[in-house]
Amino acid sequence: MELYYGCPVFITEGTFKGRIGYFDDVELDKNGLTIGFVSLGNPLYSSEYEMPITYLREINTEDLYKRQGDIQNELMKINYSTRRANHEKIKVDLLTEFIYIETLFSDKYFNARLLHNKSGKTVFISHSSMDKPLARLLATDLAEAGHSPWLDE
Repeated sequence: MELYYGCPVFITEGTFKGRIGYFDDVELDKNGLTIGFVSLGNPLYSSEYEMPITYLREINTEDLYKRQGDIQNELMKINYSTRRANHEKIKVDLLTEFIYIETLFSDKYFNARLLHNKSGKTVFISHSSMDKPLARLLATDLAEAGHSPWLDE
């Protein structure tokens, strides 16, 4: 599927490999390479970076779930580091991306649950509160596949 302006993207290569961003614009550089402009988080609050368009692909639910966990792990490392100086900008960047991902995840979940045609099975997902993120991931994927998951919120 082709990328469109304003869509969330997963970065597959380069300095920002594994991160989630907002695809804003595209242009050709002086060598004829197609460059994408990507904000790592909500474009109103985050910096924009140039990267080859070939480094970008559309996100999926698993990307969002995995990246949230990665960000939480990175923040834990920073919080327990003995060298905390100069980490505030990194923390702000990570938190900005985390909030953006949470928004994307909620939108994806909402759209899957309410807007997709439900021609499949009704499925009850039993889970503990610790497993809520994984249960939401499963419910989203099931809803996108046409089923009607029931999740105790």
